[in-house]
Amino acid sequence: MAPDHLDGAGQSPPELSRREFLAAGAAGVAAAALTAAGLSGAPRRAFAQGLPRVAWVQDDRAALGWSSDFSLRVDPAVADEMMDRAVQLLTGEDTVAGAWGQIFRAHNGGADYQPGQQIAIKVNFNNNSDVLQHNPSFQVLNALLRQLIEDVGIAPGDLILYDSSRGFLRQFSDGVAARFPDVLNNPGNATQYNQSVWNTRLTRLLEDATYLINMPILRTHGAAGVSLSFKNHLGSVENPHALHVGLDGATPEESSLVTLNRHDLIRNKTLLVVADGIYGLRVGGPDGNPGSTSNGILDPYPNSLFLARDPVAIDSVMIDYLASRGAVFQRFGNPYDPRRYLVAASSIGLGVHETSADFNYQSIELVQCTNGECSGATLPPPGAPNPTEEPEPDSTPIAGCFIPPTADGEQEIVICTTA
Repeated sequence: MAPDHLDGAGQSPPELSRREFLAAGAAGVAAAALTAAGLSGAPRRAFAQGLPRVAWVQDDRAALGWSSDFSLRVDPAVADEMMDRAVQLLTGEDTVAGAWGQIFRAHNGGADYQPGQQIAIKVNFNNNSDVLQHNPSFQVLNALLRQLIEDVGIAPGDLILYDSSRGFLRQFSDGVAARFPDVLNNPGNATQYNQSVWNTRLTRLLEDATYLINMPILRTHGAAGVSLSFKNHLGSVENPHALHVGLDGATPEESSLVTLNRHDLIRNKTLLVVADGIYGLRVGGPDGNPGSTSNGILDPYPNSLFLARDPVAIDSVMIDYLASRGAVFQRFGNPYDPRRYLVAASSIGLGVHETSADFNYQSIELVQCTNGECSGATLPPPGAPNPTEEPEPDSTPIAGCFIPPTADGEQEIVICTTA
């Protein structure tokens, strides 16, 4: 049974409407997708689909091979390119600054980021005892920090990296500090605690920060099936083991993952989920070496970034990806369906859950770029006055792109060629 104290007010939070978790990208991804594919001249806006959007960017150049030397794991220039492409793909904006402007306004009901507002970034350092175990890549984090500092204009001292239950490995901290020395690495208030949840307490850092970015890594987990965005927040509490008893809860009240992630300090402050999937664990997570044949996802490495505002939708896509790469989902050695917490979370409006073996979703808008080739975008006809209006079928070529008429007129399909 779940503890009675579910949030800081001592009672269960109200259910969310689905509208709270619609994708940040009411504008489409057409311009970013076509630009990434080497095409040009596409309109910048697409029609709101009423679906949560997940952006998935893959680039086989990113992973250099898992190494005990953190600086040799990821090509930093490729990580920068991938992160830029991902935020543009998520929002449909053709600049990084424009993308972040849309993300902040979508979160704030139209208001922009204000100087002095702090952003806490939750990284996952569950494995901090062995440099060969699966941990985040500082190159991916630096790609995100570069956008926030250089494109949005956030002061480095207002960006706070944390895992309140673990210390950072020195190579990781040094890799961040070499590029962004004034960003805060696991400061003291990350390990001060206040509001209660599931018989433990949340880090005070979540009260101090204005925004939260959840930055999980891609892997299985022997007690929960997977460890993705929801489980990443076990590193936001004083005693993570207190939540283990509810990892397999099938209802919102029985699930420690749902109880934790519906807490106001997490639910209301989460700006974005940015998943580092350059490497991954197919079996044996959260421990294990992602470069090993016994644990890792190899030939090729995942080489992926996943971005979304909806934590349920992004975890749904990542579980499907893990399954497609032969992941073994277990709970204490027994076969286990890792989607149980997502079903519970979606039942109270925390996001949209769907599963698809071929990534062909009906309730999630998945947009992808793989090695520069992008798909999943929709385009309005030229001169559309309002990006939320239903487009009329059009067969006009647009700078190398063709929009054929559809039978029902509900969704455009874009065909692009380089000829």
